[in-house]
Amino acid sequence: MGNAPSTLGTACAGTRVPTEASVRTERDNHHLWRNGRLWWIAFTIRQSDGTHRRVRRSLRTDDVGLARWRRDRVLAGYGAIAGCEVVISDLRCAS
Repeated sequence: MGNAPSTLGTACAGTRVPTEASVRTERDNHHLWRNGRLWWIAFTIRQSDGTHRRVRRSLRTDDVGLARWRRDRVLAGYGAIAGCEVVISDLRCAS
């Protein structure tokens, strides 16, 4: 495999394959987005009756590290509710 061509930077369904560092950053910030100066969380929960509900909440911080910590706490809280499952999407391209 020493002479195998590199697939880094090649396309998957018309998009550039991200580098390892950018994938790590995307995963670190999964479910997070910045609205103005504050970080927010957005995710979907699957309820026991089969319905889905989209949840959006301000994390009330402009610090990304604190936002990640609060995101993890929020997701764990929803995961602990009986009959409620947090839907985590996959960041990889489908082959």
